[in-house]
Amino acid sequence: MLISNEFVLPRFRLVEPSEVLRTVCMDSRGPYAGESSPYRAFVSVSEESSKSAEKYDDQSVLNQYLAMHYFDFEEGQSGGNDGVALFADFLPKSALQFPLECARLLSETCLENNVELDNVLDVGCAVGGSSFELIRLGAKKVTGIDISSQFIDAAKYLKEHRKLEYMYKVEGNIAESRVARLDTGYSPRFSVENVHFEVEDALNLPPVYCNFDALLAANLVCRLPRPEIFVARLKTLVREGGIVVLVSPYSWLPQHCPPENWIGGTGSAGRSWRALKAMLEKDFVYIGDENIPFAIPEHSRKSEFVVSHAMKLRRKHDHE
Repeated sequence: MLISNEFVLPRFRLVEPSEVLRTVCMDSRGPYAGESSPYRAFVSVSEESSKSAEKYDDQSVLNQYLAMHYFDFEEGQSGGNDGVALFADFLPKSALQFPLECARLLSETCLENNVELDNVLDVGCAVGGSSFELIRLGAKKVTGIDISSQFIDAAKYLKEHRKLEYMYKVEGNIAESRVARLDTGYSPRFSVENVHFEVEDALNLPPVYCNFDALLAANLVCRLPRPEIFVARLKTLVREGGIVVLVSPYSWLPQHCPPENWIGGTGSAGRSWRALKAMLEKDFVYIGDENIPFAIPEHSRKSEFVVSHAMKLRRKHDHE
């Protein structure tokens, strides 16, 4: 896929793969920006969820998430003051592999609890980093869903082509071409055919989404306008004995979730992890937790550093 190297701001739309150079204005309806996208799914979502989706349908946000999910350490080494990602020399490696760390935690939790990864649901999968990694770790089938059609378009493109070019902001109006790849570090048994991506609203999932062996929801809960709806649905999304890993920094922001809908995060409700645990204790056994750091790059010298809380749960059997 070719992208024009003449720009004012590092924002581009995905363009159809071709041997011919194609350029698109960032304000235009590019070939994959609307209904013409071969990967676009049409779903009915609530007005609140539609507003949430719009926050992620921006090319600069897509670029950030591609960098976050598919950071290449060899490509990211500093190489002096002109390095592509100077923070790679200073941040812990795990912070630059957040999707992989989330997948690892889910896989290990399933192994420790004798749960086979036959059918896994990745809710809020973004551009698919954890979904692909779960397959590499031995999952037989993974379904990744996200409300952003742009994220799902990118994940499906990666599934088909194994790589996707994007623009990485260096500083100011300077950006460099980077490539998100699937082939770095994957074993021969890795098969992208076992990963499926769909545009779905986590607050309005069709009944077909049920009885998964394991579920991952990374950095999702505090971004939902009505998180309690999703939390209540968890008991039907996974089977009895199934594993759920909820990862969140609990960054409750009014633009994502009205304060009256926050789970914890207020003086009266207390800390979010305790409030969330209390909501789930009827149907789930609390196994434990971890802290997972991550970094969202803004440009080569600046990234947002966050530490998310990961809660590990097992759905109770009827006799428990």
